[in-house]
Amino acid sequence: MPAKPSEIFSETIHTYYEYNGGLECPLCSSKLRHEFNNGGRKIVTLKGTLWVVTNYYSCTNSSCDLHQAFPAAYHSAMQRKRFALDVWAKVIQHHFKHHLNYSLTAELMWDDWDVSISRGTVRSICEYFEMAGKQYMNKKVVKDIQVNQRIVLSLDGAQPVKGEPALWVFSDRITGHVLLARNLDTAPAHVLCKLFKEIEHLYSVPIVSIISDKQKNIVNAVKRFNPTVPHAFCHYHFLNHVLEPISAKDRQLKKLLRKAVRKLSIVQNSRIADLNELYSLFLPISEELKCAIAVKGNRFDVFAGTEIFANLKYVLSELKQFLSWNLTVKVNRTLTLLIDRLSKTLETLRPLNDDINLLIPNFIEIREILEKREKKSPEIKKEIEIWVEKLRDCLKERELECDPHKIKWKQPTSKMTCGEVWQEWIRLVNS
Repeated sequence: MPAKPSEIFSETIHTYYEYNGGLECPLCSSKLRHEFNNGGRKIVTLKGTLWVVTNYYSCTNSSCDLHQAFPAAYHSAMQRKRFALDVWAKVIQHHFKHHLNYSLTAELMWDDWDVSISRGTVRSICEYFEMAGKQYMNKKVVKDIQVNQRIVLSLDGAQPVKGEPALWVFSDRITGHVLLARNLDTAPAHVLCKLFKEIEHLYSVPIVSIISDKQKNIVNAVKRFNPTVPHAFCHYHFLNHVLEPISAKDRQLKKLLRKAVRKLSIVQNSRIADLNELYSLFLPISEELKCAIAVKGNRFDVFAGTEIFANLKYVLSELKQFLSWNLTVKVNRTLTLLIDRLSKTLETLRPLNDDINLLIPNFIEIREILEKREKKSPEIKKEIEIWVEKLRDCLKERELECDPHKIKWKQPTSKMTCGEVWQEWIRLVNS
């Protein structure tokens, strides 16, 4: 089993089979079983290196096309490729859009993104893309696709820089082969629909199901192409949508708390502690406050805003005990002002913190439901219905609309009430 390199500091990422039917075969509805994992491999992205452990699954039905072990690939990684989709997109843009040669492209990837890539690899990526763009099909790929007589299409687009063309890669989940790759300035529904038809025409095999993040353009493209084709919503992206309102509130809370602490005089003037006796005395407290707001969040597990709020609440409780000490007038006044400022800040932002703490258990509950991979689709569906019913009860108590058909989409912001967040979640599940 390969060992994780010491230069990769990010957490190990484990890939899992994601399908709205649970741990169920999308072709024959039989049970899937976990076969093995590859131990992990290094994936290079524009934002750094990752260690990704890929799990393999197989259908228990021996006559099913998915009976052979197949990988649950990481969403931005390409099978048997070291560099992630965003690196491919950047390389292709440098060469085909800006007409830079292979050597210069490799140099710019290092200068701009700290991505070490050889000239030969740049050339291979460009040739690979050019081959797909010219619709040249490798005999083995065509044979593998036509043997299966069906395509489970997976598609995703990567846009490394806003305003530049995005690289769209269409692959077959059964064989793992890339079927088509296109650099698109825009990807409206009619363009994607044409590409779906083009793939069927190129390989003379029907697309039987589609897996995506269900962006609006992709959803509309599937409806145009064939509304009867199953369109699976990736659980990872679904949870991202559920989390968006909480993240918006937590980011705002983190921002306001950090701003308030950095405005405190003992924090602002801690750099001159060596020259000022008062700031030197308060230096341990200012350092403690800096540590309290230096929390880094984790998208699904650690919410930085609420963590900072709890840290400052603890620091405040510890500071209050010093008021009973026999301090000088100057020190006592500074300490009193500090406690008042922190108290007012926490009291002002308490409603925002309470909203986040009220919503987090709802998110954890739906996440745990979707993580129960040993359960079949009907069981997971039933648990989700129970989760939705709890949200409806909360809305009824507040006399708010709970019919998903009457709820309109709202942009997730920190100003959304808990009722509006629950409404958005109900609408999302129904969609």
